[in-house]
Amino acid sequence: MKKIKNSRYPDLNGDLQIGKSFGRNIDPASNQFVNNNFNYNTLGLWSNTLLFGWFQKNTNLKKSIGYSISRICK
Repeated sequence: MKKIKNSRYPDLNGDLQIGKSFGRNIDPASNQFVNNNFNYNTLGLWSNTLLFGWFQKNTNLKKSIGYSISRICK
């Protein structure tokens, strides 16, 4: 029931990646091997928001609460 209740709210996620890449290529101008080394980083941030299904989730939550209460009362 707590999962259903929390699924109505938006969430925010983030990601950070850092790395190093290295290798060899052939320079087309001189036809010689060239060592390539570089560092990279990537930062991501995203959010999910429920726009049109909020009322359906709210109804399902109310049904779930009603079912739980009826089970307890038996």
